[in-house]
Amino acid sequence: MAREVSADNVALLALADALAQFYVFAPVSDWAACLEGAMRMAQWALVNATGTAGGDTDLKAIQFVAEWLVRNRLHFESSTEIDRLERWSAIERHRNRPGFSWWVFSSVLDQALSGASFDRQKTLRRMADEGLLSRGSGRGFTRQKRFGDTRVCCVCVDNAALEAFLERAAASAPGVPASQGGGPC
Repeated sequence: MAREVSADNVALLALADALAQFYVFAPVSDWAACLEGAMRMAQWALVNATGTAGGDTDLKAIQFVAEWLVRNRLHFESSTEIDRLERWSAIERHRNRPGFSWWVFSSVLDQALSGASFDRQKTLRRMADEGLLSRGSGRGFTRQKRFGDTRVCCVCVDNAALEAFLERAAASAPGVPASQGGGPC
């Protein structure tokens, strides 16, 4: 929901920019040039607001998952129950290499993605295609993890692979130069 509001706000800002440029800052200038300048400003604002230049919703969903994991790290720590927080699974250090994986209860991740208006299956499919998930022997995106005497279906996200993917995505994103002000339109 916040994404649509953000786009609406940027569109309104662009219209206000074009009107101000046309009527206040450069009266009797070319309206098309004022609109073109406002569109460049709107594109710059959207790229900076979303972190991506286009409509790659899978990338936005993966960025959301990464931010959500870090923001809610306390729910994955071993001291979660002691702190009286709801446990959303675990963080497990790798035995044979540096780093760790996030073990996330499938239902909790589903709730987070749907709450942010992302498609769970599409997001997990892209994460699996990019090598961000440690998958089990089945066809799905979940693995079973034992908690005491109980086995729970979890999504296992490799943190190092996730960070590397986000760095590659950020490096390959086309930059939109910021408006430098200057002359009329």
